[in-house]
Amino acid sequence: MIAISLTKVDTNLLIAIATVAGGLLVALIGHVLGGFSNRAEARRARYAEMTRTLVAYSEIPYRIRRRTSDAPDTLAQLTSLIHDVQERLEQYQSYLGTEARWLARAHADAVCAIKAATATSIADAWNRPPIKTAAGMMLNGWGPGSLEEQRRIFTRHLRWRFGLRRPLNPGRLLCRAVKHRLDTTRDTGPQQPVPAVTRPIADNLSDARTTEAAAH
Repeated sequence: MIAISLTKVDTNLLIAIATVAGGLLVALIGHVLGGFSNRAEARRARYAEMTRTLVAYSEIPYRIRRRTSDAPDTLAQLTSLIHDVQERLEQYQSYLGTEARWLARAHADAVCAIKAATATSIADAWNRPPIKTAAGMMLNGWGPGSLEEQRRIFTRHLRWRFGLRRPLNPGRLLCRAVKHRLDTTRDTGPQQPVPAVTRPIADNLSDARTTEAAAH
């Protein structure tokens, strides 16, 4: 009877321990998955803000062109807007440099492409007079146009930061690096070895030294 009683106690104890351990394990898994989900959502929000900042820079020529005055306050507001956009671009570039260098390169390329596409329009917008009428706000095709393709230099890479694509991204980057190396080698050709001094030239140098020594 005593042996049977102890066996039942041990069994109940093991069941209780297993139940508690199972509950803790489920809670731990939920916490880890919740942390991953929260970080992913925070990352999505940051990337969305980065994309909005690229759009904001794309709109700078139109902001300048549609100004209604050259008064100091208006110009100060415009320059403050431009500086704010520039600061955010630099901030996001620094952040990406610490998080994902491949994504930082894509962001830098997109920024350079957008700046190159808007530079002429920005200069032209500052040289034009302020707009005084509602009809003048219709620019009739003026400006750099849609810069969606330039922004896609960055945004098309974002899908590799989430979901099932994320674990596949290192392999994708490795394939791109190998392809780039092969393309570079194909374009430049194999490196030619530095030619050694030929025997006739060496003989001529030796003869010249001998002649010089004899002259002295």
